[in-house]
Amino acid sequence: MRKYGTALIVDDEVELAEILKDILSPHFESVLVANHSLEALGIIKASPQLSVILSDYYMPQMNGEQLMTKIRSEGNFTPFLFVTGQATKELLLSAIRLGASDIIEKPFNPDSLVLSVDRALEIEKRKRSLFSKGENATEKDKRIVGLLQAINSAKGKAS
Repeated sequence: MRKYGTALIVDDEVELAEILKDILSPHFESVLVANHSLEALGIIKASPQLSVILSDYYMPQMNGEQLMTKIRSEGNFTPFLFVTGQATKELLLSAIRLGASDIIEKPFNPDSLVLSVDRALEIEKRKRSLFSKGENATEKDKRIVGLLQAINSAKGKAS
């Protein structure tokens, strides 16, 4: 995994947030930690150029889904991954609808976590390169569909 900019970890479990920070720190220039959603919103406002956000799903005050919805409503489409110990079918469907890059179940393998983050950042990089080129909408749509098919295929092989 190459070195990326800044990651934000949002988790009300302080120990887990520190573990996530330790796992991701070698891969990012900076890893910020927020121990609740409101703190995360302040960090996002102060650091709008985040590379990725990893958030616990179940937190007091504002859960991960509410946090992601708030961030998206403000026009921020930073890749967003959920980390949860209770990945229900409803949660998975809701996260997909919101545009989450991935859902990582606790307990997780550190290498799988890094791979999921790297995959989310690679997808974001490819999306940006698609939309920075002077292609018409139909060509962009075809390339995006192809990209998604390739990713789903690769994800299926990695499982």
